[in-house]
This record gives sequence, structure tokens and C-alpha cells, in this order.
Amino acid sequence: MDRLGRQFAADSSRGFGTDPELLLLEQPGTGEALEIPVTLSKFHDEELADYPTMYSL
Repeated sequence: MDRLGRQFAADSSRGFGTDPELLLLEQPGTGEALEIPVTLSKFHDEELADYPTMYSL
């Protein structure tokens, strides 16, 4: 969960072995789920570094 209340989840049925892809579950109450089409390790190593204000962790 980030400071805006958005929740993150891993989809273990997709990705590469022990490195699942991520889903961003948008703000609670909207019911909207957005995909982040990268693996967990790439999200941590690249997405958070390249777009820090987008994820607001």
C-alpha cells in the first residue's frame, strides 16, 4: 500500500518463475484494477526509481 491508499498485488500466474508480474489496485472504493506490465524485481529496481512521484510509496 502506498501513501495514497493504493494497493499493490503480485500475480503469480504471470511473470518468470519466482518473479511475478504486478497489478496496481487503484484507490479503494473504485473497483478499478490497473496492470503494471513489469515483474516485481523490475518494478522495484526501475519503475520506482524512474517514476517516484507516480507511485508515491
